Amino acid sequence: MMHLSEIWIYPVKSLGGIPLTEAVVQRRGLQYDRRWMLVDETGAFLTQRELPGMALLGTQVDADSLTVFAKNDPAQRVQIPLELLPEALPKVMVQVWSNRCAARLLSALFN
Repeated sequence: MMHLSEIWIYPVKSLGGIPLTEAVVQRRGLQYDRRWMLVDETGAFLTQRELPGMALLGTQVDADSLTVFAKNDPAQRVQIPLELLPEALPKVMVQVWSNRCAARLLSALFN
């Protein structure tokens, strides 16, 4: 038998991770792991490899929201409700490395 002492999830691709001692496995992997990403105005995903300042952003998942915050000023934060129905958000095409895929545009909530 194997024992897992810690595993990390990264709710927003290229932002800070969250250490867990247990996780829920879903059809697409661990719950909340890499379910969101930041994209530019052309739909290309943003990565810490090209924008090292993204390392200054942390994430937190609570019972009802995903929070993205500035690690040096946690008062600067954005909360995203987890109960959002993706179908209610506009669909856009995005580029992740050499792959194009459909995604939901969360920024529509903040306009």
